[in-house]
Amino acid sequence: MKKINLWILSAILICGLAVTMFTSCVDKVDNPSGGVTPGVEEADYTVMLYTAGGGNLDYSIEEDIAKAAAAIKTDNKKVRYIVQYKYSSEKGLNTNPMFVPSGKAGYVYRYEAVPTIVNTEESPRLLLKDDQIYGTQNAAAELFQPDSIANFMKYCKQVAPAKNYILVISDHGGGYAQNQDYDKSLVESASTRGVVFDDNLDSEGITCKELRAGLEKSGMHLAMLYFDCCLMNNMETLSELTALTDYVLASGHSIAGGNHTAFVEELYKASAGDLFTDAMSRYAKKCTEYNYQVWLAQQSATWARNVDFVLTDMKKFPALLTALKTYVDFIIANKSDDYADEYQYAASECYQYYPGVPLYDLREYCEKLNANVYGSDPDTWMLYDNLENAIEAAQVCHYYSIQSEGYDEVTPYWLSYNVNLGAKGFIGCTHINGEPTKIYGYNKDGYVTALDMNTLEQTTSGAEKTAYSWSNTYYLLEFDKLTGWSRWLETNTGFPMNNPPYDNQDDQLPGGTASDVKDWDMTISAKFETDKASMKLFRFQNYLVWQGVDVLGPVGMMSPTYNMGFSNKNLPAKAQLILEIEPRSGKEGAWTFVRKLAKIEVERVISGKPLEVVRYTLDDLDLSGNDIQAEGTDAAKKAYVNIEIDVDVDGNVKFTKHEKSEGYVVDKIFR
Repeated sequence: MKKINLWILSAILICGLAVTMFTSCVDKVDNPSGGVTPGVEEADYTVMLYTAGGGNLDYSIEEDIAKAAAAIKTDNKKVRYIVQYKYSSEKGLNTNPMFVPSGKAGYVYRYEAVPTIVNTEESPRLLLKDDQIYGTQNAAAELFQPDSIANFMKYCKQVAPAKNYILVISDHGGGYAQNQDYDKSLVESASTRGVVFDDNLDSEGITCKELRAGLEKSGMHLAMLYFDCCLMNNMETLSELTALTDYVLASGHSIAGGNHTAFVEELYKASAGDLFTDAMSRYAKKCTEYNYQVWLAQQSATWARNVDFVLTDMKKFPALLTALKTYVDFIIANKSDDYADEYQYAASECYQYYPGVPLYDLREYCEKLNANVYGSDPDTWMLYDNLENAIEAAQVCHYYSIQSEGYDEVTPYWLSYNVNLGAKGFIGCTHINGEPTKIYGYNKDGYVTALDMNTLEQTTSGAEKTAYSWSNTYYLLEFDKLTGWSRWLETNTGFPMNNPPYDNQDDQLPGGTASDVKDWDMTISAKFETDKASMKLFRFQNYLVWQGVDVLGPVGMMSPTYNMGFSNKNLPAKAQLILEIEPRSGKEGAWTFVRKLAKIEVERVISGKPLEVVRYTLDDLDLSGNDIQAEGTDAAKKAYVNIEIDVDVDGNVKFTKHEKSEGYVVDKIFR
């Protein structure tokens, strides 16, 4: 890996959801002042989805839009759902060869999601037209520009005026790091770790400063900003938004996304009289339960082992920042070299939200710091209690699901917000194979820096990245201006390392040893044959899932063959083949479907040496047989088969056949 910003790449693979923005055609809005088009009925809620494919999320984003569109009531204009979506590049779309995108690679589309936009026969395909392409922009459209964000919001206000506006940022998300919030004019080309990653533009993302500027330029105040992406329940980001939105809904963890059907349904309930906060709290819980089901179905997907969804009342966020500043002032004033071990313990034992990403839980860190350094001082506990109370007051709801360390499903282990944590002006937590005792990151001057975990010495390398220096990034944050958190990051002597994550089984090993990665090339292919007569009577959805990330399908074809190569993957790993068959409309009564030559092949190559191909065959699979669960009334409506493929650390392959009830979930792309 030529760049040391490894946590950036880790975050891009994770997660999230995010926002899609561009500048090429800012002047295309008919009423750029944001005025309302005469005669347009005012909705109660207008949802503004600002999204990009991110290189591997187009299938998931299309499905989210289709779910939302299907939930819209054509005879009730109280909820509107407007989309601006930039598709991934041709290369990004081709990462999933069986996914047929509804839009053109690199193009931006703008339209309203209504039931007629969905192709019900090939769901979730969208019925997009060329006149829904926004302006004349192409892959060069810059999604991160504040003018682009503001332009879309003003357009929504014009065509779908509402009492309340909700901006949904959807794509990958990466929280905050100093090499994320840089001024792009200072850097020729660099990846960011913010939100909404455009693979048409070398994965350029939206920084929290750009997001804030876009919201301010729109002149609109939001009822809610919803981050449908990973890691965005973040102190540095939320602090930029306090005056711009009433509420923020976000997750501090990596997530499999939200349930957009439930989202629209809850907005209709709010329109009918339910409290908005009650409706969104129910939705947050449904999202947590949805992500928990992903974990049940795909237990090798450790990113799904625990998730959280938090609804924050931004009117109460300033009090949280004030309480944190008071606490930071105290710990800096009472800093003592006598407590070096205690500072190190607090930093090393606080909760980390995702391995390889320098985001830690604010509340738990302060609690451990207080207990180990200042525990005998009751006045200090009062300061900490004020901080904890302010966090709890700001959170309207916080649903949390963890399936490691014996925790129950929902919130016995209370987390707060993720925040950057470092020491002596260094932030980082990236490990590189072959260097088990080093952590890589950036120092306050913008240099790539390695921390030796044994000596706690720092070594810089490469040219100075002025754009990444704290003077151009962290010091400019509202979070830092209001709390002085950077003062503690410079004063603190305890470096976070080997922190307890959501999954102690798969995090960095004790002592900072990076997990061993063997040079495996894995290819899993699934092949079928189906006669033409059956094709006329049935619909097929065929999914091949690898590590919960890449989904092939849903497609119905005469002789579909699915091939997907997976290179240099960590083992153990898991794949899943799911077949779903449903009679086409008009077919009733008892039915039988036989699929010929259903076969799975696993090709394994290690360090260039091929091993024997492992095969699993389902000869003449009868989907009306007793061993396949079917559902429906009067006659079977659908039938499923679910084959789990486990590959251990030595490349050994095991196949397990499941019924639908044993964890049938296919919507598991994480963000």
